[in-house]
Amino acid sequence: GAIAFCGGMNIADEYCGKELGGTGQFHDTHVRVEGPAAAHFAHVVSDSMREASWEGFKTGAAAAIPPASNRYFAATAAVHAKKGATYVETILEQLEQRSNRVHDDGDDDNDGVCVQVLAANSWRNMRQLQKALRLTIKFSNTRCYITSPYFLPPLSLLRAMTSAAKRGVDVRVITSGDLCDVPGAQDASRYIYSKLLTNGVRVYEYQPATLHTKAVCVDAVYSFLGSFNFDRWSYSRNLEVGVGVLNTAVSHNVEKQFLDNLEKSVEITQNDIVKASLLQRAWQFTCYMAYSFVVRI
Repeated sequence: GAIAFCGGMNIADEYCGKELGGTGQFHDTHVRVEGPAAAHFAHVVSDSMREASWEGFKTGAAAAIPPASNRYFAATAAVHAKKGATYVETILEQLEQRSNRVHDDGDDDNDGVCVQVLAANSWRNMRQLQKALRLTIKFSNTRCYITSPYFLPPLSLLRAMTSAAKRGVDVRVITSGDLCDVPGAQDASRYIYSKLLTNGVRVYEYQPATLHTKAVCVDAVYSFLGSFNFDRWSYSRNLEVGVGVLNTAVSHNVEKQFLDNLEKSVEITQNDIVKASLLQRAWQFTCYMAYSFVVRI
């Protein structure tokens, strides 16, 4: 486990650019991780394979997480920002004393990137990923940029986003446009746009291709890349994995990609909501209720 890859990309021609022989249908983002954190990714993969086996299903057995990778920021909701400091700044201070650092050559004397491998497994009630995203958004200080192709967040994430926006945080979301590959998903998302816009969250729909990137950037300090969508399936049902990074250089890179995608997106306004016909609103409500019902089955 020296190298790991994480993100939204599947192995298919649709995820490969035309210059490399693919169709270029999807716009996606992937991250390569080297160092101790790769061992944690190896654990997630082996644990998932074990769980998928009949023996693992019967026993609920899980492999031991490598000690070097079993340290993750935002480990408990009891961590609070001290007076005059942001939540992320408080965590950074704590991580000065105990952190999981990734080094290109394994030399602890070199500067590394502080990372957290985050997993979500509803069967075993593992919610590291959900907790980390909820807390980082909730305690964001200046800006919070979210990219999610399937956008139907549960109440806890909605509250984190709207409460941050009400505090003056620049909260923006890029989600799929009409090229969304899941029938009805985008219409279900559009049903909740009005609530987001009313509370100060800005929403954009990506235009050139089928969006599949799942990324978050908070305060240009913390960034997240992985398989997690801001929808109820990822939050409550799916087996998901991602990597949280506390590093300004990486976060600026993720933020730059968000801003580049923003230029290729159309912003949704309250006027767009008002212009929707009664039939369109009825269809959006139907899709929203259908997706909400299916996730509860």
